[in-house]
Amino acid sequence: MNYYRQISIGSSAKKITKFMLIIAVLLIANNTIKAQDCIIAAGGFGDNGNDLLSYSVGQVFYSTNTYSDFSVIEGVHQPYDISTIFTSNDLLKTEIIINAYPNPTSDELNIYIANYENNKMTLQFFDALGKLIETRSILSDKTSINMRDLPASSYFVRIFENNKELKVFRVIKLM
Repeated sequence: MNYYRQISIGSSAKKITKFMLIIAVLLIANNTIKAQDCIIAAGGFGDNGNDLLSYSVGQVFYSTNTYSDFSVIEGVHQPYDISTIFTSNDLLKTEIIINAYPNPTSDELNIYIANYENNKMTLQFFDALGKLIETRSILSDKTSINMRDLPASSYFVRIFENNKELKVFRVIKLM
């Protein structure tokens, strides 16, 4: 009789352990990061020729940060995107700072290089499939890429100095 009780207790312990493991997996899966997870009523884009604004209607939760000369309303409609794909260690050791803006864009992408010293720099512009669209020398601290006639998609810009890759950006082209 004692032997039978030990077996049934072991069996119950296995069931409880299995149940707890299933609950833990469900809880972990439920707490994953979800960017822009909201149901909204409407939305769209506004463009005044200089600035592009995207908006949503029906957002319930938001927060406002007010500064001395401007304020930012943060909420679900903020993009969750990492546009810098790669930065070389050589670039990190220098005073050169490379930025691409605005991202996303519908018209023109600007590449700005702070502390540009007439270095031998080039850029390569690729579509999402890796097809080379354009290669050009960078001749000043600001270079623009016309994206007006390109279809809406993701694109990649690779920046080189003396044939060494310094930085790669992912750029989103809007309609």
